[in-house]
Amino acid sequence: TSSDVAGNIYNELAIQDKTGAIIISIGQSGLYGFLPIGTEILIDLKDLYIGNYGKQAQIGVPTKNAKGVMSIGRISRIVWDTHYKILSLNNSVEVKEFTNGSAPTNWTFDNDAGRLGIIRNVSFKSSTPSVNGTFANSSGGAGSVSWTLNEQDGNKVIVYNSNFAKFANAKVPTRKVNITGIFKRFNNQWEIIIRSLDDIQPVAPAEKTIYSNSFAEAPTDWKLEQGTLPTGITFVWKWVSPTYGMKASAFVNGQRYETHARAISPLIDLTKVTHATLSFDHAARYFDNFDNELKVQISTDGNIWKDLTIDKKPTGENWNFVTAKADLTPYCGKKVFISFFYNSTTTTAATWEFKNLVIK
Repeated sequence: TSSDVAGNIYNELAIQDKTGAIIISIGQSGLYGFLPIGTEILIDLKDLYIGNYGKQAQIGVPTKNAKGVMSIGRISRIVWDTHYKILSLNNSVEVKEFTNGSAPTNWTFDNDAGRLGIIRNVSFKSSTPSVNGTFANSSGGAGSVSWTLNEQDGNKVIVYNSNFAKFANAKVPTRKVNITGIFKRFNNQWEIIIRSLDDIQPVAPAEKTIYSNSFAEAPTDWKLEQGTLPTGITFVWKWVSPTYGMKASAFVNGQRYETHARAISPLIDLTKVTHATLSFDHAARYFDNFDNELKVQISTDGNIWKDLTIDKKPTGENWNFVTAKADLTPYCGKKVFISFFYNSTTTTAATWEFKNLVIK
């Protein structure tokens, strides 16, 4: 799951499976060259040891420091080459959500430390030691810079960046971002280690709703043009219930009638947007040709109508609602009407229902 290509991860490899994750300490740089992200490996643990650094579990070899204290050390490249076997390449890697915004995480150090994760909707707060808005300090020599997050400041979550990272002097974003990285444990603190700047992505601004109507009740802002109705039928379009929304049918008392009727929205203002999408739920049965009989259309004057292309249509085999979308971007900068145009004959009379209409 890790990569040392950007220099923020050094002499170690992060691996995970469905049961958990662990760090392998290896005295070798450029590991991404022969063990890229998504490589499945089999590790022979014979003569290797499990220890910890800052309580983060690691696989390595015993080493003794200048004071004679034993700890876990790095495996040499020569030894490491005899302990793993590549099983497959280019596997998808699960990215587990750590948390969203200021919500507490359900991750635990024992089960999740070392995993590849993502934290969403957060913003950088302050750095230690202080730097001028950069991820780290490229002229600071051996060392690192840790950034706290506004939304998680009291929860012991930091973003850890090496001064040797290729992006050390890049400016941290000032707006909210989603951060992907290796979530390591350092004592009782979470350290997020990003693999490259691609691991930090801006949060897409929330789409503003331009117009919506769930049709949980009879609409007062929609116009129903029933057309010229033959004897034996008094309406085509009507509001039915919160469950079914608006309904059109020209099948009455066992007889089909020829009708052409519209349910027309109020005037919708798209003058201040550059992109817009219409979405709605609809169900239909008893049609021969959906595109000829049941049309979603748009107009700028309420008189001349053009067909909209919708991405999903009912199969006609059941009453299941499907969610359809249509691109309104070509009409941005204008004010428009949306209509649901129902057409029937004496041989074909569908039933069409729609609800939960939203324009964003």
